[in-house]
Amino acid sequence: MGLKGLRLFRLSFLISVCTLLPALGLSQKVFAEEQSFPIESQVVPLHSSSHAWDFSDLKKKSKTCTPPAEFHFQSDGTQVHLENAYWLMRLSNLAYNAMPDSSQLKNEVQSLGFPKYQYFNVKKTGLQGFVAANDQFVFVIYRGSQEVADWINNLDFGLRNGPKYGFPGKIHTGFIKSLDSGWANIENIIGEFKDADQKIWVSGHSLGASLSVLTAARLEAAGTSVEGVYTFGQPRTGDEEFVEWLNAQMPGRIYRFVNDNDVVPKLPPPAIASREFSDALPNQIRGITEGVVRKLRYAHEGLLMAFDRDRILHGPLPTAESADKPYWVEFKRRSQGTNLITWILNNAELALDHFPGTYECYLRDAMQQGDVEKILPHLTKSAY
Repeated sequence: MGLKGLRLFRLSFLISVCTLLPALGLSQKVFAEEQSFPIESQVVPLHSSSHAWDFSDLKKKSKTCTPPAEFHFQSDGTQVHLENAYWLMRLSNLAYNAMPDSSQLKNEVQSLGFPKYQYFNVKKTGLQGFVAANDQFVFVIYRGSQEVADWINNLDFGLRNGPKYGFPGKIHTGFIKSLDSGWANIENIIGEFKDADQKIWVSGHSLGASLSVLTAARLEAAGTSVEGVYTFGQPRTGDEEFVEWLNAQMPGRIYRFVNDNDVVPKLPPPAIASREFSDALPNQIRGITEGVVRKLRYAHEGLLMAFDRDRILHGPLPTAESADKPYWVEFKRRSQGTNLITWILNNAELALDHFPGTYECYLRDAMQQGDVEKILPHLTKSAY
C-alpha cells in the first residue's frame, strides 16, 4: 500500500469519526428524524421505534448506574453470560477513572473478592489497565481511548504481520504498538498472579477492546489458554486471515457487544463495504479510500451481541461484515446537503451510543431481567 493512500485513508477516518466528538456535549434536541441503522445480522429482526430522539435520551445514555450488591461470575467461557458481561464492562468503565491515582479502582476491585491487583501505565503510548486475580480467575482489563497518545495509535491503522507474534494474518499497527510497549510487564503480572488453575478473562471498551483481543491472541499463540474475551464497542483489530485463525483457536469464547448505532465497531470498514464507506466521504478522497479499504481487508472476530434502539439484546449472532454496507449508505443520507453543525446533530447518536456508561447500564438492566440462557440461543462452533 502506498504512503499517499494510507495518509488519505487516515484523513477519511478522521472525517468519519473525530468530527462526531463535539456531539458528546450536546444539551438540546439532536435527532428530529430517527432511523435505527442496520445492525450486523439478519438472523434476528431488530425492532426500531419511531419516537424523536431528544435530550431525555441523552441523559439516559450518559447516566451512571448503581452496581448490584453482590458479585457473581460464571467460569464457563463457551457460553455467553450477562453477569460476566456486566462485571467486565463495569471494570472496563472504571479503568477510565484510574488516572492519576488508581487507589479508588484498586479498592473497588479488591472489594469484589480479588486480593491480587496490579495497575499498569505506559505514559508514552497511553497504554493503561490492570490485572486482578483471586483463586478462580485472572482478569486483564484495558482502558479505552482517553489521551492524545491513544488517538495517535488509533489512526495508525496500517497492518503489521501477525507471524512476528506467533499467529497468521495481519493486525492493526497502532494497537499492537501500544500493547508492545507494556507487554513484557503485563505478561509477567499474569504469570505471577496465575499461580494455580485460575481461568484467564480479558476485556475492554473501545481501544481497550482491541487490546484485549490482541492479548488473547498472543497468549493463545504462546500456549496459554484464555477462557473468555468480552469486548464492548470494539473497532476492527485484524484482517480476515487473523480473524479466521482466532475464531478457530477460541471457538465460542469471544463475544463482541455492540450498542445500536455505535460507530466505532464499524471502523476500520471491511472490504465488502469499501464502496459504501467511500461514497459517504468527500469527493476528493473517495477513489483512493475505496482501494485502500479493499487492500486492508479488516474483519471482526467472535460472536455478536447487539443492543437495538429499545435496549433489547440480540445474540449470539455470527458476524456479517456485509451489514456495514447499509450502515454507511444511511450515514451518507444523513450527511447530504447539511452544514457541519447539522451534520453533527444528525449523527450525534453514533458517538453517544459508544459511551462506556451506556454499555454498563444497559448490561446491568439486561442482566437483571433474568438468566441469559432462557433468553438467548447458544451458538456452537458451527456458527463459524
